[in-house]
Amino acid sequence: MEGHKFKGGKKLLQLCMGQNYYDSNVVYREYVQNACDSLYAAQRMGLIKNLQNSEVISVEINRYAREVVILDRGTGVPFDKIGNTLVDIGASAKNGYDDIGNYGIGRLVGANWCDRIIFETSYVNENIKSILTFDAESARKFIESDIDYEIGEIVDSVTHLVTENENETEHYFRVRLINAKDELLDYDKVYEYLAVTAPVPYQYIFDEMMLEGLDIYPDFKALLDAEKVCVISLKQGDSSKEIEKPYTSKIDIAGTQADITVPTFFELTDHDFGQLAWGWYSLKTPAEQMNSLPFRGIRLRKHNMAVGNEETLATYFPKPVDANYFIGEVFITHRNIIPAGSRNGLCQSTEKKVFDSLLKNKFKELKKTYDTLSRLGSAALKPYIDSEIAFKQSKLTLASEPNSVIAKQIKTQSQLEIKKCKNELAKKLKDISHNAEVGPLIDQTVKYWQKEADKRISDKNASKKPEEKIDPINIRGMVNKVIDELGENQPSNVAATNPTPSQINPLTISPISNVQEPKETDVYRRLGKTEWQIMKKVYNVLNSDKKLDPTSLERIKKKLKKKLLDDNE
Repeated sequence: MEGHKFKGGKKLLQLCMGQNYYDSNVVYREYVQNACDSLYAAQRMGLIKNLQNSEVISVEINRYAREVVILDRGTGVPFDKIGNTLVDIGASAKNGYDDIGNYGIGRLVGANWCDRIIFETSYVNENIKSILTFDAESARKFIESDIDYEIGEIVDSVTHLVTENENETEHYFRVRLINAKDELLDYDKVYEYLAVTAPVPYQYIFDEMMLEGLDIYPDFKALLDAEKVCVISLKQGDSSKEIEKPYTSKIDIAGTQADITVPTFFELTDHDFGQLAWGWYSLKTPAEQMNSLPFRGIRLRKHNMAVGNEETLATYFPKPVDANYFIGEVFITHRNIIPAGSRNGLCQSTEKKVFDSLLKNKFKELKKTYDTLSRLGSAALKPYIDSEIAFKQSKLTLASEPNSVIAKQIKTQSQLEIKKCKNELAKKLKDISHNAEVGPLIDQTVKYWQKEADKRISDKNASKKPEEKIDPINIRGMVNKVIDELGENQPSNVAATNPTPSQINPLTISPISNVQEPKETDVYRRLGKTEWQIMKKVYNVLNSDKKLDPTSLERIKKKLKKKLLDDNE
């Protein structure tokens, strides 16, 4: 402005130093996302071939030295760009479209939780190691003083650069936080945070479940493969652990193990803007809330890096509490939907408004899906099991005591209850006849209640004589019969010939299949029949080795999968 020279005050530096963040974990998010961006750039340059085959990012916590070190083997920073990249603020060369980072303000965020930040870097084909130190303790004294310093004055005073010789083949970037506060030194909390935030792989067991889901929704494989993934190791002392997303096939709710449904995939597409996002979700079987689960809710991601937390998308549901019925992820794909600088939400745009509307509608459907599955169990399948057991026991009683009045009453009452349950099941299936996603979920729900029925019958027969044992309950057969009856009552034009997964309709699909549970070696079918047979033998040997603890066994299997499958892609 004419007559006025712009001045950047010291308060601006205070914000860049993390003062506006309440959660210390933001330190790990900022430095890890910068590391990921550097790795992606290195991959584009041909310096790294496969980001998932080797350790490319390490996060090391040293509680005794009170030091945190984040190292990546990405491109590093050229010597002639040290000033622009590591000293200037808000001058990022990243476009926000192809990179996770965008604003150039996160580099100093660690200053709020340590006394010094040391950046060490070397660029490929340069024999220079640049060591730039930001004295956070001194910067805070400048900010707290009564003198009205400009931001440039403070940065220049507390920033120091030295160089050393380095091998020309080296390329890396290392961040060291010196005299870090306690909040940054909690190993377990850091692991838990990065597992739900960083673009890391799924656990082996859940990766298998994702493949099962892709068998139903094959069009989503390319979308999943396109999401960036990095290997990140968290180190403390002599121990090192690769960070993985926490999703798994079984969860612990109040001390009870429960199964998770195979992921259901969906996309958000607009007529004008095309695809905005895609995602997946799973539920607990039986369908219930998962309030105590650390990774509950559906998480928002861009470039596979989290945006916000488990509460960010909860407001898109009819009621925020509805989010606790699900686990899952939504991946933004449209370039014009960009995370805000804090990554707690999204920047406003026309595309973002459309995204909001589509996601709210989608989450309304998900709530209906949950209600359907919950009621199938509570209002139909569970009482059906109760009634069938009572009916079968009354028949046995009458066989030995034909004149038992009580047994006759129980038999009559249970027959009425069985009929009531079948009618309730038919009503629920009819209500969801136009929900394309519910078909596979019904199958998994039926599997759960079939297991429950089998277990209850087994427990009751455990101490009985052969003549006192009751017959198994065929939940699957009963559901198939109800589906058949519903289909027969529909107009002929409703039925579809060989419906695709996207057209699944409980009233028109084939009876629910009695499919065997998938084997953990099925993933090797991608290599061919011979290789698959060999791996089955290998796994039989591993599983029979009593000297292998579960953790070691899982680690070996993971390495086999990574080596054999990744090398053949």
